[in-house]
Amino acid sequence: MQTQDTTTYINIQYIFQKIYEFILAIIDFIKHFFVNWDIIKAILSIIAIILITIIIYCLVRIREIQEKDKEVLQKIIVKDPIPTPKNERWSAVQEHMKSDTPSEWRVAIIEADLILEEVIKKIKPRGESMADRLKQIESSDMQTLNQAWEAHKIRNQVAHQGSEFILTKHEAKRVISLYEDVFKEFDVI
Repeated sequence: MQTQDTTTYINIQYIFQKIYEFILAIIDFIKHFFVNWDIIKAILSIIAIILITIIIYCLVRIREIQEKDKEVLQKIIVKDPIPTPKNERWSAVQEHMKSDTPSEWRVAIIEADLILEEVIKKIKPRGESMADRLKQIESSDMQTLNQAWEAHKIRNQVAHQGSEFILTKHEAKRVISLYEDVFKEFDVI
């Protein structure tokens, strides 16, 4: 048994023929009502001038909008990254660490602990003392919690024992680096 091919194709030639016939019908219609082609030419010229004027106006407005957008984008896009402001208190800590005297190192540790206290207060744990606040912070809230604890314990020894607590330059640098790790986590420095 033979099957019939029911596939239909678009006949492009037929479509163009119909378009051509439609255009000829329009031209014939215009010929019957307007005998003078000069009038048709004048009307079409006026329409063309109006359309050209509209196109030019649109192009000018698009250009103006592009210029305004460009100005706005230049204000938004930062070409140079904005330098993060230095923490002046941290700079003072570092200056104290440059000294060769243990008393300056002690001041650096105490000053760094004061900065740490401000950082901890931002996390908002409850407690009277720094140790009470640190106890309430979970390691998931603060990745450098152990460093903060260790640095704070050394600070307590420095503060309570005073000059009796022997503080070497190496130990002072190590403690300051613990504070530094905490401050970097919280973008303080």
